[in-house]
Amino acid sequence: MVGRMPHVSPTNIAPLLCPLQLPVGDTEGAVGAPTTQGPPLTANLLLATGRPPQLSLSRRALGVLLELAQEQGAFNRSITRSMVPNSILLSTSALSSLIPQLSRVLPVSLPMELRVRVANKPLVTVRDGKAIATLKASIDVLSPALQSAQKLLFSLDADIVLSITPSVSDGKLQTSLALDSISLTRTPLRLNPLSVSPLAGWLKEVLTAAYLPAVNDALSVSVPLPKVPNISLRNANVDITDADSSLDQTRLDDSYSSGPLSLLPF
Repeated sequence: MVGRMPHVSPTNIAPLLCPLQLPVGDTEGAVGAPTTQGPPLTANLLLATGRPPQLSLSRRALGVLLELAQEQGAFNRSITRSMVPNSILLSTSALSSLIPQLSRVLPVSLPMELRVRVANKPLVTVRDGKAIATLKASIDVLSPALQSAQKLLFSLDADIVLSITPSVSDGKLQTSLALDSISLTRTPLRLNPLSVSPLAGWLKEVLTAAYLPAVNDALSVSVPLPKVPNISLRNANVDITDADSSLDQTRLDDSYSSGPLSLLPF
């Protein structure tokens, strides 16, 4: 929906700022199916002679898309051994040096599976014109080879920080995510503090290789932009603004708390 879009001529000299409302129900792809109707995405379109159209998105607009994705389970993913390259070990031997108790409980190396769950809506912020989304995730580490009562090796909580890149292609708004960082907020009981950083590094490798591609596939949505007379929006530029400056970024808790380790008796 375009609010009273004026007729635009290629010879217009004064730039025009046009407010847009893009209904989420008009999205095409995995998120925003016709059965799900969310609040409209608000955006501004800047039109100026001699310059490509500029689409300005607010932090809240990106938040609407990611909240809808979270409600539909797009961030809940299982990662199996077949989803990671051979260069990344997804087995108990990969963690034997970080969690020696695993080697004592499991004398042989077993394949592992990660189950990532995000129960709360993503926290979207803007830093220096770049959009960042923080996922408060719970991650279960399991071994499918074990009996059902022993499959869960341990659980942890993490802040998964993603960079958001919106773009316009063929007149449609699209978004993609990339892993920026990961920090552990709850770790296995009695985990050596020196092992926290290497464990987070291993998780980042696994999530980059398998989790992000799966999430981006689930987020393969495109929001058609409105038609503007005499103006092509097929490849408009996109920038991001923090329109709601009253909501400052919540400071992430960088302290590590301990939680129970399901299989390991320590």
